Amino acid sequence: MSITSDSQELLNKSIEVAACLSSLSNPMRLRILCSILMQEDQRANVSMLMEATQLPQAPLSQLLARMKEDSLLNCEREGRKIYYFIPNSQIIELLKACKNIFCQKISTENP
Repeated sequence: MSITSDSQELLNKSIEVAACLSSLSNPMRLRILCSILMQEDQRANVSMLMEATQLPQAPLSQLLARMKEDSLLNCEREGRKIYYFIPNSQIIELLKACKNIFCQKISTENP
């Protein structure tokens, strides 16, 4: 690869990472994502997320819609319930790294 193509690739990746981090920069979105990851099957429905986040349904639904738009979440229907999950393994790994760096004390205090 030439320097030009390396520079272009770095620019493209930088834009992609910045967009991802921007989507993750909202504390309530992070709380939703972490709540989903804490579930045994890494999926959660609206009722579960309302309990975990203490958000009313309307604002939670707005956040979930935005997160689907940003490709942070996807969903699947099972009967009458819709389950949300994180479709991107890179996002899952990033969230796990953040948990290990920033939330170790919380995890050890609240088993």
